Amino acid sequence: MISISVVGRLAQQPELQLLGDGSQVCEFTLLSSRHYYQQEITESVTFFCYGDVAEQICSTTVLGQEMSATGTQETRIYQSGQGERKKFVKYRLSWFRTGRRPYNADKPSPKGRAGIPSQAATEFKSERSHKSEFDTPMNHQKSDQRDVMF
Repeated sequence: MISISVVGRLAQQPELQLLGDGSQVCEFTLLSSRHYYQQEITESVTFFCYGDVAEQICSTTVLGQEMSATGTQETRIYQSGQGERKKFVKYRLSWFRTGRRPYNADKPSPKGRAGIPSQAATEFKSERSHKSEFDTPMNHQKSDQRDVMF
């Protein structure tokens, strides 16, 4: 199994999509830049998740927001309409933590798109002093961390 941990910014606003069986999926891309011989190189990694986690990400994050994520690699190979064999790699989300919003982001409403209270409605003063309703891990037990594991 190949795992990856990424710290970056959201490349676009995550959107919730409904699948044919009624389940929900969210796909999002994180961008991270580095310098190599005085050139800035930007890399991207695409993650996906399902269900309540997908809804939570879509309702509490915005374009350009900092985010840390860990996932396991899933590779798909398919044949295009022109007969070309194509391959893509995405990562199934196993953990994430949201960070600072961009300076120019609109002020969040108390409720997110799916009616979930927005985590960003709270100021981020420091890692230790910040707590929100999203401080609970997926098993809904209280925690002092803002990590979400599933």
